[in-house]
Amino acid sequence: MPKQFLPKHQYIHLDSIDSTSRFLKDLAEKERPLQPVICTTREQTQGYGQQGKTWLSEADSSIFSILLPLKSKAIVPGSASLKTALAIHKQLSKEINEPLTLKWPNDIYNTKGKVAGSLLELVALPHYRALVIGVGINHSPPKNMQTASYIASFDLKPFLEGLLTNLSVDNLLSHEKADDLWLSDWQAVDFFHINEPLQLIQQGENSALPVTYLGINAQGQALVQGEEKVYKLTSGANSLRKR
Repeated sequence: MPKQFLPKHQYIHLDSIDSTSRFLKDLAEKERPLQPVICTTREQTQGYGQQGKTWLSEADSSIFSILLPLKSKAIVPGSASLKTALAIHKQLSKEINEPLTLKWPNDIYNTKGKVAGSLLELVALPHYRALVIGVGINHSPPKNMQTASYIASFDLKPFLEGLLTNLSVDNLLSHEKADDLWLSDWQAVDFFHINEPLQLIQQGENSALPVTYLGINAQGQALVQGEEKVYKLTSGANSLRKR
């Protein structure tokens, strides 16, 4: 397993692994690193996404996970997932020359479909905590995924350097209600539009509920108007689709 130590973080590249996020979670339990760790791989055989869904990776996908050490009692707000997706979106927009949008809570789309996704997981151990951020970016047409798309390949190492610079732990963990700068940045590239008719797929339900999109709030919740009430959707527990 080759290792390289770059300024302020550790970089690990694996030829093949079941999951880069699972690898970093195991590393956290064994070594409890005090600096960020980036893990990349050529092949991921058992990747996963929101709600335990399989993340299918093509041979030329960019697959990586990032471990960010936290204070031992740190609490991760729901907005952290959206702020992470926003940071990935901003860095990707520097690499490619096409418009990209953000679909709540953590997917990135071009005009043809989903090109990237991320998943945040909290590692909570006695006297140690860390965030593990798993990311997959498509660089070729994904098989058997009608709603997926892809973007051009780019040099991953500079991309990761830039992304890590923008993933400030203090910003991700901020609970300030007045911290709405990231909200305006999200709204500028939101996949959905205010007052757009959508379908709400609730966890454990087979049917779709017709709703109207009202945007997101500072807690990272998506707000939708149903027939009788406004729903505040928690990241990962529900999904929204265009009608």
